[in-house]
Order: sequence, then C-alpha cells, then structure tokens
Amino acid sequence: MKLGDKTFFGVIFPTILVVLLMFWPYLDYNPSRRYGDRKIAIGAMFLVIGALVVSSFMGTPGFAVVTAPQIEVGFNFMPGEKARPASFDPV
Repeated sequence: MKLGDKTFFGVIFPTILVVLLMFWPYLDYNPSRRYGDRKIAIGAMFLVIGALVVSSFMGTPGFAVVTAPQIEVGFNFMPGEKARPASFDPV
C-alpha cells in the first residue's frame, strides 16, 4: 500500500485476487483430479497466493519504504507494543 494508491492496493487488488481464487474452479474445465494434469490451475493458485503474500509484506514497516517525515517521526517516538511484565497484576 505504500507504493501506490491506498484504495487500489488496499481494497481493490486483494478483492480481485480473492474473487479470482473463488471463481477459478468454475473457469477451469479440466475433468482430471490428478495434480500432474492440473499444472495451469495449480500454477495460477500459487501465483495469486504469492501476490497476496508479497503485497501483504510490502505493507509492513520492514519493507523499508520511506514515508513522509512526519509519519517517520511518529513511528520513532510512539511506544511499540510490548508484552507487560509477568509481575504486573492489576487489582
């Protein structure tokens, strides 16, 4: 989502991929159930899942896409999410 339009990469692109995975069984007319006979369907499945994984990874802060300075300052000064100490027990 950091590399382009947030609406496209955050909503439209993942929706297209999920809909494609849902309708792929109706688009593939191969009657065989053997994996060796369904190379195109299996390849398309791995391609779509790979695109979802890569686009999800690209949205993480570890992808090292430089954002606006005010957002970078916010990330540096905000406390991160940490587990509370085991000795902390609210009354």
